[in-house]
Amino acid sequence: MKRYYNEHSYKLEVRGALFSCIFEVVRRCGKVQLGYFKKEFILGDYESVRDFAAQKGIKYNWYFAEKTKGWAEEKRARQEQKQSKIIEKTIEKIAKRSLIEMWLIPMQRRSYYQ
Repeated sequence: MKRYYNEHSYKLEVRGALFSCIFEVVRRCGKVQLGYFKKEFILGDYESVRDFAAQKGIKYNWYFAEKTKGWAEEKRARQEQKQSKIIEKTIEKIAKRSLIEMWLIPMQRRSYYQ
């Protein structure tokens, strides 16, 4: 059992999957818990906030649009950061492999010919 606190400090006991929990919170206190939605949007595979809202069954009105400003840019920045880390790791692996080959192949040749 997890306990979540909303903006008005209501103590809510919520069970089940994350989104059923969120909708239970929304039903009880009438406010959307945007922190959970933001995390799900940024980590999920959604093209836009409007697409996310449509898939989750949330009305995309002016309030939701106002509260979700900047989410797409944050998601894009996070994806770029992930991609740069992947590229760095790949370059490191290739460099290590080439160094090993650069030292190993001449040693093998020397031992083969001697």
